[in-house]
Amino acid sequence: MNRTLRPLAATGAVLAIVTIAGCGGSSTPADFSLVQRAPHITTIDQSAVGAGVADSTAFDAELTKDGAPFGTLFGEQTVVAEPAPWAPKRTDEVRRTELNFELPDGQIVVQGTSPYAKGNWRLRAGRPVVRAIVGGTQAYVGARGEVTTTRNADGSYTQAFHFVD
Repeated sequence: MNRTLRPLAATGAVLAIVTIAGCGGSSTPADFSLVQRAPHITTIDQSAVGAGVADSTAFDAELTKDGAPFGTLFGEQTVVAEPAPWAPKRTDEVRRTELNFELPDGQIVVQGTSPYAKGNWRLRAGRPVVRAIVGGTQAYVGARGEVTTTRNADGSYTQAFHFVD
């Protein structure tokens, strides 16, 4: 082989190996849904008078998948604005939420903002809220997508995960 072509051939071989190694199948998890039991909520009053900006909650809840136990949800919400100018009701406040889904095969981290009725730490029943999947561990490493959370009439929540490449 020509001396000037050898480096190009070697580079091409390395690129082919790297490309093939990176194509070992999709690492995007399949979409799924979980049912979250009613959460245990602890309220932390940070605002000067009554409910307001900076107030927060910490909560945890059991998760099930197809009726069987499937981990725990740990979360935290903080009021970041009131009223929410873009919310369905002008009395709503904006809450920043972080959710950590501790599952048997790894962790999924979710963040986002959404409107809540002032002073009510639970979502309105039947009104879905969509938040971003910002990462994960183990089976969910590099995960991204969104989670749609819907409060059910019985106080439980449906958490529907949609992953993207």
